[in-house]
Amino acid sequence: MSYVLIVEDDADVALVLSELLDDAGYANRVVTDGSAALEAIRAERPCVVLLDLLLPGVDGFTLLRQLRGDPRLATPVCVVSAVIQPGSDPPAGSSHALSKPIDAQLLVAVVGRYCKRITSPRK
Repeated sequence: MSYVLIVEDDADVALVLSELLDDAGYANRVVTDGSAALEAIRAERPCVVLLDLLLPGVDGFTLLRQLRGDPRLATPVCVVSAVIQPGSDPPAGSSHALSKPIDAQLLVAVVGRYCKRITSPRK
C-alpha cells in the first residue's frame, strides 16, 4: 500500500498534517526524526515524504543528503518547514517546499501529484 511519510517532531503539527491527509483520503504514517524516516523509507517506500528540516538527531538536511546519495532510496520529498520562505526554491534533494503554517489545499495538491487516494475525500 502506498502512503505518505510525515517526518515531524512537533506532535501538534504532525497531528494536523495527518488529519489533513486522512480527510483527503491518503494513508499516512508519522515519524519524529530522520533516523526513523530512513528506516521507514528503506522498509516500505512511501509515495512522498513530508519533511520538516529542524529535527532532533538526524535532521532534515542530513536526511535529504542521504536520500540523494543512494539511488535505491529515491523518493519524492516535500519539505514542510518554518525556515522555508513562501515561494522560495526547494532545498537540494527535494521536489517541493511548503512553508509553515501550511496551506491545506496546496499540501493536498502536492501529495496528489505522487500518491493515490485509498479512500474518497471526506466532505
